[in-house]
Amino acid sequence: MRDGRNRSGSHAHPRSALGSGPTALGLVAALLAACGSSSQGGGGPDGSAGGAGGGINVATGSGGAAGATGAGGGAGGASATGAGGAGGGAGSAGSAGSMGVGGSAGAGGAGGATPPSKPPCLAAPSDAVMIGDSYITGFLSPALQPALGALDPTASNFRNYAVAGTSMASGGGGTIPPQLDMALAANATIKFMILDGGGNDILLCDQNKYPGCNSLCSMAGSSTQKICTDIVAAAVAASGQLMTKAADAGVKDVIYFFYPHIPANNGGFKEILDYSKPRAQQQCESSAATTGGKLTCHFIDLVAPFQAAGGDMNPANFSALDGVHPSQAGQNIIANQIWSMTQSACLGQTASSGCCAP
Repeated sequence: MRDGRNRSGSHAHPRSALGSGPTALGLVAALLAACGSSSQGGGGPDGSAGGAGGGINVATGSGGAAGATGAGGGAGGASATGAGGAGGGAGSAGSAGSMGVGGSAGAGGAGGATPPSKPPCLAAPSDAVMIGDSYITGFLSPALQPALGALDPTASNFRNYAVAGTSMASGGGGTIPPQLDMALAANATIKFMILDGGGNDILLCDQNKYPGCNSLCSMAGSSTQKICTDIVAAAVAASGQLMTKAADAGVKDVIYFFYPHIPANNGGFKEILDYSKPRAQQQCESSAATTGGKLTCHFIDLVAPFQAAGGDMNPANFSALDGVHPSQAGQNIIANQIWSMTQSACLGQTASSGCCAP
C-alpha cells in the first residue's frame, strides 16, 4: 500500500511534480530569475546588431487525469540567431486505484464426537447369569455369590448355572458351554454374564485324550509340552465359541475372571496357568471384534490381587483341604474385583444407577 501512494502522490519524480501547484510556480520563478524573460543577441563579428534572444518557454504539461498522460508544452519560437526554448516535459500518468483485498474464508465447525454407548440396564436381576466351575459354586469351600451379594445386593439374585468340576473343552465332569444353553432355555433375556473356566481342562485333564497330561502339565516345562499347550488351545477355542453363542443370544457384556496361582502340587500348575492366562485374555478382549461389536468381554486377572493379599499362593486365601479352591478370604478378593469392574464399567446395573441405558 505504501508503494502505491508514492506513485500517485506529490513525491513522484520531478517531471510529475511540475504539473501544477505552488511547487511548480516556485520553480518557474527560479527559472525566470536565472535566465530572464528574453535576452539580447550578441553582436555579430562585423559589429552589426545581434538578433533578439529567443523567449524561454516555461509552459508545462498538465498532470494526467485518472491515468491519462499529460500533453507536453509547445516549443519556444526561434529568434534570428538565438536558440529556441526547450519543450515542456510531459506530465506523468496518474496511478490507478488499488484493488480491494477479499476477506478470508470462515473456518468450518469441528465435527461432534460420537458418544460411547452405555451398557444396557438390567430390567430385573434375572437378566444376569453366572456360569463356570467351582470357583463360582465352591467345593468344600465357600461360594462366590454370597460374597458378591454382600457388595451388590442385586447380584444375590443373579441366575447361577455354574457346576463344580466342569471344564471349558475337555476333562472334568462336563463342560461349561451347555450351562448357557440351560440359562437361555429358562429365560432367553440375558444382558450380562459372569464367567470363569478353563482351569479344570488342566487340573482334571482328560488322560485318555491327552496321555500323561496329569503329570506333564503340573511340573516345570509344562508350557513347552505339546500335550499341555494343545489342551490350552482347545479351551481357548471353546471359550471363543461360547462368546459367539452368547452374543447371538443378545448378551451384551461378560466378565471373565481367570485363576490365581494355586499352592496345590507345590505350585506346580503355576507355569501352565501363566501360559494360559494371556491366551484366555486375548480371546476375551477380542470378542468385540469377532462378534461385530455385539458383545464386550471384560477380563479379570486374579494373580496380582491375590499376591497383594499376603503374597503369592498365600495359604490363607485357599482351602486348606486342597490348596485349589478359594477360602472365604479368597472369595472376598474375587468378589471385590468383580464388583469394582461392575462399578467402573457400569455392568449389571439397574436404571436407578443412572449410568446404563434403559
